[in-house]
Parts: sequence; structure tokens; C-alpha cells
Amino acid sequence: MNLEHDLKRFTGTSNYYKHITGLHYTDGIQYLAKHGECYWLIDAIGSYFHITQNLYITWVLIVENNTGKLVGTNFEDQSEIITQDFAYTDFPLRNIKLLQMDGILFLPSED
Repeated sequence: MNLEHDLKRFTGTSNYYKHITGLHYTDGIQYLAKHGECYWLIDAIGSYFHITQNLYITWVLIVENNTGKLVGTNFEDQSEIITQDFAYTDFPLRNIKLLQMDGILFLPSED
């Protein structure tokens, strides 16, 4: 399995999943969480939903030496509004970009 390659095949969604925080997410995000073993990433993004629910956010996770940094940027003015560091992660990719609009988290290919 090549997770990065597999994620590119998602170009829309048939289902929307609801996180306990009210954030919704797509089939592509569900696939990422399951096969990348990173439901924690949805939890982290969801924990900021009360701040970001009405914004268009670009989320970027950068992984280096098994540490991670999650950055949420307001798409409108490119201001960085959220930063969270992870002391340890075994996330399988070096980085990933996710988008959030209208309360829905999705892959860029699902736009």
C-alpha cells in the first residue's frame, strides 16, 4: 500500500462522517485516518473546531524525526491561527495538507 498514492484517487465523497466536536469529514479523510492510523489527527483538528468552524482553513502536518507540527492557516488572509506540536508521531508521511470549509474536513483532491 502506498498511502500518498492512494489518497490521490479521492476526488469527491459519498459519505460524511461526524466527529464528536461537530466537524464533518469525507471518505478520503476516513481512509487517511484508518490506513495512516491517525484518528488522532482528526481529534486534534476537531479540538479547534469551535474556533475554525466558520473559516476556510488549510491544515498542514509536517513530520520530522518522529515529531510533528500541525499548522492551521486562514485561507482568506493567510494568517496562521493554530499551531500544535506533537512530541512523538509515527505518521507514515513526511507531510500532508488538508482543507476545512463549511465545517467539513477534506483532502485537496476532494475539492
